[in-house]
Amino acid sequence: MEEKTKRKIEEIIREERSDADRKYPLFSSLHEGESVIREEIEEVSEVLDEIMETHNWIWKAVRANKSETVKSAAKTIAKLSRELIAESVQVAAVAGKIVDSIEREEEK
Repeated sequence: MEEKTKRKIEEIIREERSDADRKYPLFSSLHEGESVIREEIEEVSEVLDEIMETHNWIWKAVRANKSETVKSAAKTIAKLSRELIAESVQVAAVAGKIVDSIEREEEK
């Protein structure tokens, strides 16, 4: 992946974190942070499962030489991949918030 792309991803994660910080304070406990990140990771997993299921359709369509089905499934995977990216950004933002929440407690 290009460095330019990595920088853009970091910027998007910072924006997501900033939005979350405006809505919600730092986590008040390790349990709270774990619950929030678990939910976000589950959402990533669900989207990835959909991608894998759709890929199975691609493989079946390739074996049957059904290019229109492959094309349709590939479009679906592209859409789901965008959702996966968005969910992954949320995971990264929550992970950063967990770190900051722990560091705040360490400073007390």
